Amino acid sequence: MNTDPLQDSLPPRYAVESDEEDELNPLEHRVREPTKVDISIQGNIEKGGSLVVANTEIGAFWAKGAHLGEQTAAIMVNKIQVGLVFTPAWTRSTIIVSESFTRLPLSFMYPYAQKIIEALEPTQVSILDVYSVPIYTSQNPQRIHDAPLRYLCTTESPVASELPLFEPPNLLQTTSAAILSISSLQSVPVTAILVPLAHVPRPAPKELLPTHFLLSSEIPDQWTSSTLEDAHRFLLFALQEHSTEPWHLKGSELERLTSSRTRRTEIGEGGMYL
Repeated sequence: MNTDPLQDSLPPRYAVESDEEDELNPLEHRVREPTKVDISIQGNIEKGGSLVVANTEIGAFWAKGAHLGEQTAAIMVNKIQVGLVFTPAWTRSTIIVSESFTRLPLSFMYPYAQKIIEALEPTQVSILDVYSVPIYTSQNPQRIHDAPLRYLCTTESPVASELPLFEPPNLLQTTSAAILSISSLQSVPVTAILVPLAHVPRPAPKELLPTHFLLSSEIPDQWTSSTLEDAHRFLLFALQEHSTEPWHLKGSELERLTSSRTRRTEIGEGGMYL
């Protein structure tokens, strides 16, 4: 006869007791339904040409000295303007200044990039974005002020002989990554010009908000005029263009840039210029 040697013993602790994992958590996170993404383009756009996409804070600062002229179209995401479209006379390319006033959540980046590529059908794309120097992994670490412009491309690029590569295992985590991925699948040549950023960028927001997240004080102090001049030149050189309109700030913007840096050098001044 088979006998249970433990039949006269006490039941195991887990059979009669519970711990906090068995209790209902009043702070339990409830899964929400994913937000629908409605992307539309308002205004006139030209299809089939070259495309320049200038992203986030570097795009906003670059636009100040690029003399883009009047806005011709807008890219709306859930009725919020995310992309500003320009067609200046000094270039054959369509230019999109993207996420200058609001940031896209991660789940919005791919459909946003897909809409841009499908709507404009570009033959080649050049992207302006940033990489964070403090978290950039390299065999030859460099100081923030010595960090170079870098590039990332899907095919052979004219800038490859003049700029160092944005090397693995480093990753892009902005909309630029989605544009590179989608364009690569469609065999559209893409080159991203990446400007060094002195701090770790804030993560993508969880929700799309119509807020001006770029304070005017944060933009000018990040980069010198020479850095933006080089970035502007390489941005167009990647498209095999030579701009007849070099990047430069106008008098009021240049004065503001100079005065902002002067204040930061004064004792007791470490705040923002508002």
